[in-house]
Amino acid sequence: MFSFLFASIIFFLLFILSLLRLLKPLFLRFSRFSSSTIQQLIKMADLAGMRCSPFFAHLLLLSWPLSFLILKATHRRRYLASDRQLPDALSLIGGAIKAGLSLPQAIEVASRELTGPLGEEIALVASKLRLGQTIEEALSFLTKRLPTEDISLVVQSVTVLRRTGGNLIETFSTLSATVEGRLAVEERISLLTAQGVYQGMMLIAMPWMLGLMLHLIAPEYLEPLYSTRLGFTFMGVGIALEILGAFWIRQIVSIRV
Repeated sequence: MFSFLFASIIFFLLFILSLLRLLKPLFLRFSRFSSSTIQQLIKMADLAGMRCSPFFAHLLLLSWPLSFLILKATHRRRYLASDRQLPDALSLIGGAIKAGLSLPQAIEVASRELTGPLGEEIALVASKLRLGQTIEEALSFLTKRLPTEDISLVVQSVTVLRRTGGNLIETFSTLSATVEGRLAVEERISLLTAQGVYQGMMLIAMPWMLGLMLHLIAPEYLEPLYSTRLGFTFMGVGIALEILGAFWIRQIVSIRV
């Protein structure tokens, strides 16, 4: 009896060891995936203006597709809000330079005066300058965190002027007016196209709402639609046409400035 029990334990241990040997590549692959995903989550949370500890990142890893979508949407809202603050920031920096300050000093003043997402990002740029980085390096860091067309335009203009020479006061004033005008045109276009967007949403939802009402009132009329081959064909063609119509409406109302 004792020998049988001992043999059973040895067999069980050998089975566990062989199972662990088989699962070791999977464990290693999952470990590499989780570590890289956690680093990406921490980086995306930082870009979204959130402080994310490694423990919180491990919690986000449990639902990482949803976490990525939420953090990406938060980051997008953050840099869109930064675009709205950009004309005020350019006017503030231009006024500080006009008062006799250098460009790093003007950025320092803007980091203290501005609030919101752009104020936090300019404060990071000012900290990079205090650590000894050049204007070009600090501003390129800003474009990585806020990859918008307006901020890229400002950074490229300042970089070219620093290399070739020029009037920074006039440049910041022109950039502020340009960005403010473009934002005003974008807002006007969004107001004019809002009606088209809502009409498109209503047109897409109308067949499904009518089908639901008809199903509740007289379900026998809709039964051939999901019980016959011809009905499935009609449903597939209708869904394809709705997807095509949604894409077409999106292309019509999407106007880039």
